[in-house]
Amino acid sequence: MYNRYIGNTGKFYRVDEPGDKRPENTAFIPHIDSPKKLAPSAVRQGPKSLLPHGLTDGLKGMLKGILPGKMELGDLLLILVLLLLYLEKEDEEILIILAALIFFGFD
Repeated sequence: MYNRYIGNTGKFYRVDEPGDKRPENTAFIPHIDSPKKLAPSAVRQGPKSLLPHGLTDGLKGMLKGILPGKMELGDLLLILVLLLLYLEKEDEEILIILAALIFFGFD
């Protein structure tokens, strides 16, 4: 492996990669035959969601209530970009093009 980050001389220096670093004294780890023999509480379940299930369903329902039927997240982002450009007084031609994309995208 070459270390490209040593100076700006344009020369490459060969750097040896460190070997596998394992501790010399390893403790004995008992072998578990199969997870079926463990108690149900000892078997680890998959990662849980950060939000409760009811909260995520509520957020989805709220977004469906706000957005029209065919509108998706990409359409919402396009509208937000259009609003930002309008507030920043940017190029009017871009605003017209984005507004046409929104208008023709909703058939």
